[in-house]
Amino acid sequence: MRRSWSRNAVRAAVLAGRVDQLAAAARRAPGVAERRFLLDALERAISLADPGAIGDRELALARQLGVDEALLQPDPYTAPPHAVRVPLVVTSLETDGRGETEAHGQLGFARLLYVSFRPAGDARGGELRLDDAARRAVSQAIDLAARQSGRADVAGFDLVVAQPAALVDVRIEGPSIGAAAFVSALSLFSGRAARPGLAITGCLAGGRVTRVGSVGDKVEGVLRGRSDVRRIVVPKDELRRARQAVREVGADVEVSGVATVSELTAACLSDQVSRSVSSQGTVDALRLDFRAGWEGWRWPALRERLARAAGEIPPHRPDLAVEVLAMLGAVERNLGAPEESHAVLDRARNILADPDAYESVPDLPLAILFQHLALTEVQLCRFAPAVSAARQAVEVARRGRLRSQLFRALGCMGIVALARGRPEEAVSHHTEALSIAERVEPETAPRTRTYLLEALGAAGDIAAARALFNETRPLLRATPSEERRASYEAWLRVAWASCLVRAGEQASAVRVLDAAPVREAIAQQPLPGLFARRWLGVALAAGRRAEEGFELLAMSPAAYGLMRAPRVRFLSHLNVLVEAQARLARSAWNRDIAARACTAIGALPRYGAAPTFLGEPARAVAEALVDADLDRDREALDATARDLDELVARCVRLG
Repeated sequence: MRRSWSRNAVRAAVLAGRVDQLAAAARRAPGVAERRFLLDALERAISLADPGAIGDRELALARQLGVDEALLQPDPYTAPPHAVRVPLVVTSLETDGRGETEAHGQLGFARLLYVSFRPAGDARGGELRLDDAARRAVSQAIDLAARQSGRADVAGFDLVVAQPAALVDVRIEGPSIGAAAFVSALSLFSGRAARPGLAITGCLAGGRVTRVGSVGDKVEGVLRGRSDVRRIVVPKDELRRARQAVREVGADVEVSGVATVSELTAACLSDQVSRSVSSQGTVDALRLDFRAGWEGWRWPALRERLARAAGEIPPHRPDLAVEVLAMLGAVERNLGAPEESHAVLDRARNILADPDAYESVPDLPLAILFQHLALTEVQLCRFAPAVSAARQAVEVARRGRLRSQLFRALGCMGIVALARGRPEEAVSHHTEALSIAERVEPETAPRTRTYLLEALGAAGDIAAARALFNETRPLLRATPSEERRASYEAWLRVAWASCLVRAGEQASAVRVLDAAPVREAIAQQPLPGLFARRWLGVALAAGRRAEEGFELLAMSPAAYGLMRAPRVRFLSHLNVLVEAQARLARSAWNRDIAARACTAIGALPRYGAAPTFLGEPARAVAEALVDADLDRDREALDATARDLDELVARCVRLG
């Protein structure tokens, strides 16, 4: 990459994930401004990279260039066994007056794609955009894989991208994606895993694999831009050109040419067949893994497994379908896609519209479904439907004498009440939930106590909150699991610190948060680590360690390497707004925090009714940051502080 490269060419390199090019360009950049521009592009490319795609050499160079270490940590997401790398070419992106992009030059790359069951259809708004030819190729490939594997129904299955944010608003053109879609679909339907490190390109015409365009550019881009490719499969007619590209790069990979679908299958899929999805056993295993979803950030992998299970459950088991869809909807919400979550949960409710299906579904999955629906409606800032769903969860749990679900449903009622700005009502719901939890599931009661503690703090009842905290601490010793005990203690201390900060007892909050479980959470776990950063940062900023508090809040977006997850991104940038709030209170405002606060406002939720709920204070703060000279205009500074206080208060109700 040379200095003469345009901004659109750099955008193309980010889209293609060409960390190698961007790192080399940043290292050679002659000026500070150009170096900063290229480093920003490099960081975006790293954050959008497929898991395992960046090699050690590129990671080392990024470290030398000063890229934040959080971005360079291994991605906890593991691609499903039927995922394959699809070679593509991108051009430098030029935009015309109609907003369309034009092509100038070729840049090869690859993205990890796989076929998945999508129970909510295209609720995300098009995570993989295909032109007509590519759409037909994918559809025909899935149909062919279904016939070969003996599968009768492929409704709801589609090709998705492992890193959706990487290809937002990018259109894939042409039928060359067909061979890869076939291999992924056949792997999924047959249980034969795709061979490791596989990259596939080729068109399908009946039972034949036919030529594609730009094979040399694709192969060269794949080999220069990724470290996880071990085998490249191309149409046999393109084998010579593909091998020539491999020699030019000097890579040690296997290149295979195939002419038929049978040869394609033999080259790409292992012979061993994994255990097929069994209805009850699979759901039982997924239920256990779902409960531990926050441990090690398992949600992305769990989403794929739940989607696969949803596509495999037979029609005569609506009970399992409802439970799996309820869990899948919750996973989508935890990953920051509440609109997708709502669409999935709606599919579960549609199953219940059939009277026979409704009679076949026990109260347990019904109660779980309505709980997750209530929490999803809260994220969408649709509070009236959230209240309705939470009440349904309580009613079903009471009717079915499901006491372990009843306290959870009451907890949902409390969460909804707190989000609506009704803390006293939340205290009532959480108090009832705790009384039930201590009788029927005492091992989880410490977490229920945490919810009550947060509600008491929001209600301003510091005396009751203090008594509850002191009463709960000794009870944690009864938790047999050391890991679970540490988690409970971290949540408990963070909740109590929030009460103390709200009550103005900042020094006490600092002492409460000075504990090993909290320090570990701050260092490694987005939840409750981001909440711990919030309250500790505010408490420190109010005292003699203000700069330490500011830094703790400011580092939130780079702390956990999970900025691809919208929920984590929102909570991280909320901490930046809290930093801005604290700086205004300490008269420590500067242009740096103004710029970062603008970025944080851009990370606020835009789904559901959130833009309306957050809109007025968010607009006021954004306009002040852009237009007002807050360093000198005291009146504008005071007005911005009031608007920022309101914005942060509304955001805190959502997270």
